[in-house]
Amino acid sequence: MAANLKRVAISVSPDMEAELRLAKEELFCNATQNEMIRQLIQKGLDSLHPQDGPGLCRQERTA
Repeated sequence: MAANLKRVAISVSPDMEAELRLAKEELFCNATQNEMIRQLIQKGLDSLHPQDGPGLCRQERTA
């Protein structure tokens, strides 16, 4: 499966780093940091689907 994954690098603010550390300790203690980040990204992407309401790009275009 690893052959199908793409590696990306992101920069996070100190505040976001602290929030990620808390999430890891409280919600993702049995998961790797990579799995935690993948799940958080997936949840964010899922929130953009039309059945959940308009996404960010649609809101920006109509504003």
